[in-house]
Amino acid sequence: MEKFRIRKKESIRRAIAVVSVATLCMSAGAVALEPPPMSPPLSWTEGSMNIEEEISVGYGMATLDKEPVPVIYYNQRDPQYGKLPFGTDIIETHGCGPTAMAMVVSSLTDKPMNPAQMAQWAYENGYWKERKGALHDLIPAVAQAWGLDVVGYQAEDANQVLAALEQKKLVVVLMWPGHFTASGHFIILRGLDEDGKVVVADPSSRERSEVSWDFHLIVDEAAKKAGANGPFWVIG
Repeated sequence: MEKFRIRKKESIRRAIAVVSVATLCMSAGAVALEPPPMSPPLSWTEGSMNIEEEISVGYGMATLDKEPVPVIYYNQRDPQYGKLPFGTDIIETHGCGPTAMAMVVSSLTDKPMNPAQMAQWAYENGYWKERKGALHDLIPAVAQAWGLDVVGYQAEDANQVLAALEQKKLVVVLMWPGHFTASGHFIILRGLDEDGKVVVADPSSRERSEVSWDFHLIVDEAAKKAGANGPFWVIG
């Protein structure tokens, strides 16, 4: 398994086994409705440690630097964010949408957002649905709010999506049951490797983010009935 070089912002967190995702990142416990105020994410030089190390699994803000498009990676299961609220749900179980968009905004703008901050923004702006996670409209709404170009494509427009990946643009996609989820799950496509396979940033799984995927599998498992002109959104 190919490893990613990680610049840590804090002590390495212990690896946690990845479990299946369900509903837009499934089964929630009730938590307080009002999200607590969030602090900005730490910079690379802050925190208890300032070292470089190669590891295969980890949490916190890290860079997936496998070719072709580097992405600031967040994981919705990170203990730092996972139990924090997304509406009356929590980020760990229903926060794939905000976590994916936190990665997009942090990677493409100079205004980084962590998953908790993005979940709070999504909740306050009406893009959360109880026990369902993020509304599909969250993806274009966040892109537009942060000044990023965004174009939605349906599955029959797969050639347009492939062209965007060849141009090294990020693509957020809503996946349906299959290799990535048991119900529904947002992931990021961040380009093609040297063999023409898709490299992803999966907000629920570092393991799946370390594997290249066949483009046709992605298209086959994308949510064909997504709203907001999805299930593919090309950003940047």
